[in-house]
Amino acid sequence: MRNCFRIIMLVVLSVACCQISLFAQKKKTVEAEGTWEMHGDITPNQAKEKALFEAKKNALAKVGENVNSISLLTTSSDQQQFTEDFSELTTISVDGKVRLLNEPDYAETRSNINGMRVMKASIKAEVMMDDRFDPEFVLNVKDLQNVYRHNDELSFSVELFKDAYVRIFWFDNTLEGKGDIIYPFPNFDKDSLLPQGKHIFPINKMLAYTVEKKNTEKTEKSILIIVATKRQIPFINEVNYYNFFKWYQQIAGDERTNIYCHGFLIYD
Repeated sequence: MRNCFRIIMLVVLSVACCQISLFAQKKKTVEAEGTWEMHGDITPNQAKEKALFEAKKNALAKVGENVNSISLLTTSSDQQQFTEDFSELTTISVDGKVRLLNEPDYAETRSNINGMRVMKASIKAEVMMDDRFDPEFVLNVKDLQNVYRHNDELSFSVELFKDAYVRIFWFDNTLEGKGDIIYPFPNFDKDSLLPQGKHIFPINKMLAYTVEKKNTEKTEKSILIIVATKRQIPFINEVNYYNFFKWYQQIAGDERTNIYCHGFLIYD
């Protein structure tokens, strides 16, 4: 596998395949604004990017959606260090639900409160909505650590409160978030419906999830994302942030769990 994740494989198993089934999302056109203070060494382009993100969040709020409904459950040994990864994932998720219908209109103003320079973004956008939600379809992940040593093996539990198909993704720390699927691992794990209850990963005891540090820095960051679905919906595209969220948002809200995201550091 690429970068800092390696799976030791000892036996070959068959994997079942099926088609992805899509669902229709409701859409609504809204106009929204977002602002960002231009303090410190932030550049105008950076302020525009932040203001645009705020405008997209406000567009979601206008139709009753919010970033919390699509954001990530996160844990990290260094919250400040993981913030950039979390922001990137959340931004991609918001982008997947808000489609701009025209170019954003930017204007630089002054805050009425403190006189700070403020960048304002005005947008017209189409927002995709999904009001379906199953409060009992959740997962609980335990035993993942925040820090690992090079060549440590990962073992963790996923508790399901309903029968489900589990998908576990690993992402590196690049902007694109390149990675792999580690469960079900192609040709080695059976893509089976897991019964309600606790499951220890790796399920296949002939596999080992081994972390590897590839860079020359003191530490290297990596991210695991875990999600469960009610139906067998394979992920067939290249693994990166964009394709993951595209796949995730094509699944009806009551047929998938929230995303569990865990960031960890790898030392020599």
